[in-house]
Amino acid sequence: MKTAERQQAILAAMLGGRTSIRELASIVGTSEATIRRDVDALVRSGAVLRRHGSVELASERTNEAPHAVRAVRDAQEKAAIARLASTLVRDGEFVVLDSGTTAEALARELSSRRLDVLPLSLPSATILAESPTVNLSVPGGDVRSGEGTFTGPLADRSIADLRFDTFFLTCCGISASEGVTAYDVHDAAVKRRAIESAARVIAIADGTKFRATARALVCNVDRLDFLITDDRASDRDVDEMRAAGVRVEIVLTTERSTVAS
Repeated sequence: MKTAERQQAILAAMLGGRTSIRELASIVGTSEATIRRDVDALVRSGAVLRRHGSVELASERTNEAPHAVRAVRDAQEKAAIARLASTLVRDGEFVVLDSGTTAEALARELSSRRLDVLPLSLPSATILAESPTVNLSVPGGDVRSGEGTFTGPLADRSIADLRFDTFFLTCCGISASEGVTAYDVHDAAVKRRAIESAARVIAIADGTKFRATARALVCNVDRLDFLITDDRASDRDVDEMRAAGVRVEIVLTTERSTVAS
């Protein structure tokens, strides 16, 4: 198992709560010495905390979970959302794809399509660069450490000069009352510019996003055409979004792999 794969397995094992090096070694199937080296690297990245002889995910004690943690958290729901989202674009469209782990799941789904795509993060750009059918562009600008998102004046200018058919928008929090929010103000600015440049805005957000409100407002929900979420979103949250004029598609992540709308 490669280092990156092993560290993802460690993070997945820690989703259940605080654990020990010995337990992780048993779950991952490697030596405690190797696990210690991997945990040390994850601590330096901010994904993991050491706590009295045990280790735990840092996301419980910080505003925004590190990218490495989000990559394994709610992966099934994000993949299901991405599969549905990919059906809402036609071949030949010019798509701007937001940053984040849900967007990365969508990048994998779009990689087999004939599309023009401008991703707003290095991870999604890397996924799409392997596609023989996607015409890939990147916005340039500053790259946010740990996230790989494109921000700053260069990114803003390149997005402003283009016109997109669809913007797939991700977020850190969403509700009818508080709008769409993000933790990083620079990310929020890039998202707002993409909204202005797109003919259609489709938000992709797992159901846990309804429980959070981040510090930077991206837009009010009346700027959204669609919202794709999963069945952990409450009936009240969904009803409020629909009352605001947003079409909501709900992916059922139970045994019934169908969609309610």
